[in-house]
Amino acid sequence: MNILIITSEWPTKSYPNDVPFLVDNIRSIQEHGIYTDVLKVDSGSIYSQFNSIWKIKNKLSLKSYDLIHTHFGWNGLIGIWFDKPHIISFHGSDLNHPNRWTIRTIIIHIISQLSTLFSTRNIFVSDSLVNRSIRKSINPNIIPMGVNLEKFKLMDKNESRRQLNLSLDKKIILFGGNKSQPVKRVILAQKAMAQLGDDYKLITIDYENHDKIPLYLNAVDALLMTSESEGSPMMVKEALACNLPIISTDVGDVKSMISGLDNCHIINNESPVSIAKIVEECISNGIHPVGRDKIKKNYSVEAIADQVINVYKDVLNKTF
Repeated sequence: MNILIITSEWPTKSYPNDVPFLVDNIRSIQEHGIYTDVLKVDSGSIYSQFNSIWKIKNKLSLKSYDLIHTHFGWNGLIGIWFDKPHIISFHGSDLNHPNRWTIRTIIIHIISQLSTLFSTRNIFVSDSLVNRSIRKSINPNIIPMGVNLEKFKLMDKNESRRQLNLSLDKKIILFGGNKSQPVKRVILAQKAMAQLGDDYKLITIDYENHDKIPLYLNAVDALLMTSESEGSPMMVKEALACNLPIISTDVGDVKSMISGLDNCHIINNESPVSIAKIVEECISNGIHPVGRDKIKKNYSVEAIADQVINVYKDVLNKTF
């Protein structure tokens, strides 16, 4: 089986830490014996979208592929020009309403919605995205991105802090997401932490080297996510793989991910004072959820790769 992967989000020399979760998941598919080529396209303008069509056409002329798998809905219309089964994975930022409507975000949203109509099959990373889609199906494929459990594992807390030059004494909370993304609402997290004493510290990251994220997740006392919207947030899954308590807004599939796990909390009242109280309670009880077992069962890259490959097989069986 030969698969052409199309995505505008992929690591480059300038942005080496872009979409590490996608890299891990595609690598796992390859390790399952599926041949994949990744073609990075430019989605920055209408012109670049048309230019990408020629890049794909050239790629298809050089090698025979069984199907095209496109990631992120704003790239979805590129694949309709080719006589190949076309699967699109929607990750959240494509179908969720943006926190600020601009000409660019309106175009991205419209293209992503139209893409749901013209694909052979759609994959959504969470139930909430199915509800956002204008194309409804009886049995939608809901497949989140998986976690690399060899990378995200339990480590010694103090040693992790030493490697990151973090205080061994403070109660440290990691902000969930890249702080430069407005949808993550770092200001809300900062306002909440300002309600607590000096022995609490919020640390933020922004497109950090992904190899260092396991250190952060093992060094801190909890993960605080204040996002306005999400698809299926990787950092929550990665944190659970390290048995880290979660405090999060009710976004994406977080509620189902933390369901049944001790000391994991959904934020229902978004006032800084209310969030601070949850943080204080979460840290003070010292309980760690047994999240790794749940991630291993439902969200490992190996398990997710099996699900994606089954979609490939199903599409090809129904196409030919």
